[in-house]
Amino acid sequence: FTVAMVSLPQGLETTEVNSVTEYVLLEHLLRPLVSYSTEGRIVGDLAASWEVTDGHKRYVIQLKEDQRFSDGSIISSDDVIATLKRSIKKDQTVHFDFWKIKEVKKITNLKVEIILNKADPFFLIDLDHPEFRILSREDALAEKKHQNFFKTSGPYRIEKMDKNGISFVKNSHYPRHFGPD
Repeated sequence: FTVAMVSLPQGLETTEVNSVTEYVLLEHLLRPLVSYSTEGRIVGDLAASWEVTDGHKRYVIQLKEDQRFSDGSIISSDDVIATLKRSIKKDQTVHFDFWKIKEVKKITNLKVEIILNKADPFFLIDLDHPEFRILSREDALAEKKHQNFFKTSGPYRIEKMDKNGISFVKNSHYPRHFGPD
């Protein structure tokens, strides 16, 4: 698809989303665990369900089965953990203070537990922010501003990015694929 933008970012970085351009690009490349329904309710995207206990300090997220990255590989709790650990390592991002997260751990291949340092009844809402959108492990482990988004969880992946522009390709494994290429 083609989008006119005033300027292109020098490199997309999920922990440093400082412009609408970056936000919009990441929304097209990465899926969140939760999003909003047309009525404004929190609904699962990659998350099939969630359980909130311990007075809003413990969140257990069950991922949907058979969700795939653009290369066809399964999205698992390991990918969620790698994404969160990248943001935790950066400590503070634009949309969320990651010091709030005490621990992230794998329960099963499709279930992850997030334990907060203190109660936060709005944490589910935060899971829609760009810092929580699920990266491939390659991009989760990449150095700052070296994420390439060639393998993505969202409706598109980057085919090419240079000073002249960004070329996107549809992710055929995205569950809401929009018609022929």
